[in-house]
Amino acid sequence: MQQSPEGSVTLSIVVSFFGYLIYWLVLFATGFKHRFLPTVSCIIACGSVLTILTVAVFMLLKPVLGNGASILAWLILMWAIPVKGHIIARAIEQHWYIGITIAFIVYIVQRVIYEALTTYQVN
Repeated sequence: MQQSPEGSVTLSIVVSFFGYLIYWLVLFATGFKHRFLPTVSCIIACGSVLTILTVAVFMLLKPVLGNGASILAWLILMWAIPVKGHIIARAIEQHWYIGITIAFIVYIVQRVIYEALTTYQVN
């Protein structure tokens, strides 16, 4: 796994809040803003479980699989997108593909913000 740059924890928290803001906007726009706390709680909890699983897979399988462990760990992290999509889809009472689309958009926005802020931070 790559070494994180200095201050990346704070940066990651800021980027996460942007994602939660987008989820709140979706819930607000669809009339389900009262479901924000349970929705975000589920997203955080599932993200935590998947992160722990990712680290465990990477640490335990790295000696056996080599670079294959990195790929497997990355796939587990990418599985978080459909999981978050399912959660948001249930929160707004829509089909799962709508939720996955929303979660994918949130992921892209977060990546763009993270890249922009790390580029700004370095320069």
